[in-house]
Amino acid sequence: MAALRPTVSVIMLCYNEAVFIRRAVRSVLAQTLDAPIEIILVDDGSADGSAGIVRQEVDLAARTNIQLTIVTHEEPTGNAAAFVTGLKTARGRYYHVLDCDDYWIDPDKLTMQVNLMEAQPHLGGVAHRTIMRNQIDRTESFHPEHEPSKTILTFEEIAVEGVYFHTSAMLYRNVFYNAGLDSFDIPEIFNEVRGDTIRLYVHASQGPILYIPQSMSVYDDHGGGIWTSLDWPGKQDLLRNLYDKLQKRGYLAGMGDAQASCYLSQRLMEIAAYAPGSLRSVSLYPEQVTTQPRYRLTNISHIGSLRDLEIQIDTFVQNAQHEDGLQVLQRLLTAISYDVNLRKASQFRRIASFEVDWQCERLGTLIGQKYDVLPGAPAGDPDGPVVFLVSGVVDDAEGLWQETKDIIDLFRGQAEIKILSTELLTSSPELCAELQEDGIEVLRNNDTLQEEKAAWVMWYLAKQKACQIFVNPARNDVALMAGLRREHAARIHLLTALGYGFSLGRLSGVIDGFIARRPYDISYYAKLTPGREVIYIPSYSRGTAAQDWPDVTEQTPMVSITVCSDASKIEQNYDYRFDRAIPAVLESGVQKHIHVGDLSDAVLNRIRKELAFRGLPIECFEVHPYPEDLPAFLQSCGATIFMQTFPLPEHRPMQAALAAGLPVILHYSYMHPMLALDDMCYPGAPIWSTIQELSHILRHVDVTWMAEHRAGIKDHLSRSGSAQALLEHLGESLMTPVTGEDIPDIVVPETYHELRSLLTQMTSLTVFRR
Repeated sequence: MAALRPTVSVIMLCYNEAVFIRRAVRSVLAQTLDAPIEIILVDDGSADGSAGIVRQEVDLAARTNIQLTIVTHEEPTGNAAAFVTGLKTARGRYYHVLDCDDYWIDPDKLTMQVNLMEAQPHLGGVAHRTIMRNQIDRTESFHPEHEPSKTILTFEEIAVEGVYFHTSAMLYRNVFYNAGLDSFDIPEIFNEVRGDTIRLYVHASQGPILYIPQSMSVYDDHGGGIWTSLDWPGKQDLLRNLYDKLQKRGYLAGMGDAQASCYLSQRLMEIAAYAPGSLRSVSLYPEQVTTQPRYRLTNISHIGSLRDLEIQIDTFVQNAQHEDGLQVLQRLLTAISYDVNLRKASQFRRIASFEVDWQCERLGTLIGQKYDVLPGAPAGDPDGPVVFLVSGVVDDAEGLWQETKDIIDLFRGQAEIKILSTELLTSSPELCAELQEDGIEVLRNNDTLQEEKAAWVMWYLAKQKACQIFVNPARNDVALMAGLRREHAARIHLLTALGYGFSLGRLSGVIDGFIARRPYDISYYAKLTPGREVIYIPSYSRGTAAQDWPDVTEQTPMVSITVCSDASKIEQNYDYRFDRAIPAVLESGVQKHIHVGDLSDAVLNRIRKELAFRGLPIECFEVHPYPEDLPAFLQSCGATIFMQTFPLPEHRPMQAALAAGLPVILHYSYMHPMLALDDMCYPGAPIWSTIQELSHILRHVDVTWMAEHRAGIKDHLSRSGSAQALLEHLGESLMTPVTGEDIPDIVVPETYHELRSLLTQMTSLTVFRR
């Protein structure tokens, strides 16, 4: 009996699903898992011939390792009873519920999940990401909408954080079937609560759930699901019943009575305050895709791999459709750049665009031939201007233009400077006027077609005869990269922004080298592109060592300050929570804490509640809007210590804090080396990873500590506090490639092939396959 036991039982719950069921069962039959699979169809009183469709599809597939069992209810019994019926029939070592309006899109899904369960016997289940398609407004989004804080989640983490995985994503260990006795022991709670959340909680109580950050299933939200078909009172009743039964059946016992009671109270309060309007689908694509017909020239849905991309571009090349080719590249990059889940994943690595860079060069050559604007022999002139080729002239939040301004400052007065902008970002007239007053010529192109932009870049750059070109493209500015040619200048270098994520041009054949702003960048490019120049130009803080900083004495109150331009960062779950860190700071000897930037009402209320609970005055915590002149604000507000508290750091607040003479306390626990800000800071700045470590640091702050750290700041600013200070510090080494022992010994995990594999994975996750 044991030898014949299936590996996976796929339980399909069916009530009049003839419209969808063929697609669902085909996705099971397409699985590559060679082990025995049993499909258990629970036909819960259907009257549309659904069961016959399933039987026909299984017979046609003729898969010897897949067996079909159909259990029929004469009358509908409901989701909970139908599931229990299917579970009482499932003899597989693992089971998976697949509703008939869902389907799987990765043929290796079951193989991957089974292998993980076999390798880790302690797991209760394995989940993955699901594509949610709203059939009403035609939007597409991912679920979970935001990545969980960990890849392996315990019951308590799932319950407290409200983590939910869709039915079509969950493979569970079948602990309810005793193969020796051929008997079943089904938890009574399955009869009491319907839906997939209860299954997740039950199995998470038996072992942790492993999450795979890949999209391997699709759910068509047509408004007829267990959740989506309910009105709001019905949804409240469903949730209340779920948490009531969890408590009564003892699933919360492991949390302890106090914590379980607090958790239940919080969840019920959330349910009471919850409104349907807070459930909004997040479209995977930018709004222009649905509002501008020009963006529908190509069907992005057909691109599910880099091979698909190559085939479609080849078709465009054969038909001389250069504009369409650039459009499909731009749309692909836009989808990758603006997707919530992929953007979060990319924050901890730099993702190069090999095939996209190559396709830009290929299409650019064809466009140059068409318009007769390709440069001839190398056009660089040793006495020519320094040209900055950028996607837009704007003081943007990502630091793209800020990086350009940094390098511009280093060349002021040393060479003629010109800026070419393809205008993918909105121009700032005031900034352009300011640059022109400094004698910098700003050339902007306002054409809308990518092909014409690329031709314009080639033509204008050929006219400049530049001695040096610095290029800083936006993540989807394919026109800029298509228009850039190696013959345009003797030296062409790519600026690497202090930001993160997907970027163009990193392996473009027209780039001679890279400007690295951090030690990690040097190691990254030295490993990824050996043979190309890597030039190190550190960031500078725009502050001077001669700042008139107020004296700090024993009577000076210790005032800490945090700055965050994006309130959503504070909402995320890290190894600490902002609302718990602030009270701990105030209990460590700090008289007042100031936060600069927006805070949601929920976070603000939690902080005030925690302060009151600990007996701390609410007025000890202040919130101020983000000011126009941050360094001036930091000097005037009375702050004495700057705390860089977020795993996703911001370099502008760091620079402002140093300019204001504030000692910096760095948070480092979640930082990838690429994101580390300690290389922008003075040596010896303390680093914390837990609230206990932060409290320990703060308790040892005194006048001597402040004096030592201020001395370190002044020394740091004397070398890199301004463009002039940096120039004097670098001397003859400016624009000299880093070689040999000067390359930092920093671990860079990605290789060329790993990054290509990553781009392939991102492509398949970001754009949907048919």
